[in-house]
Amino acid sequence: MILIRWEPLREIETLQKEMNRLFDQLGSSELSQVGSGAFLPAAEMNKTEEAIDLRVEIPGVVREDINFRSQLPL
Repeated sequence: MILIRWEPLREIETLQKEMNRLFDQLGSSELSQVGSGAFLPAAEMNKTEEAIDLRVEIPGVVREDINFRSQLPL
């Protein structure tokens, strides 16, 4: 019978590597739906009969540089 030394810290490290690999795969599959490396800003949208209210947080963009009125039909 061969004795094998049990190293619990190595098992925890192996588990951590597997969890990291799992989360990496989940994150990459989400981005592949939108495009690799795509930036998805936080957004909130409300639609009324008169307008669509869209609030988006875009770092580095000045409010004055955005055209707030669109001629698209609702």
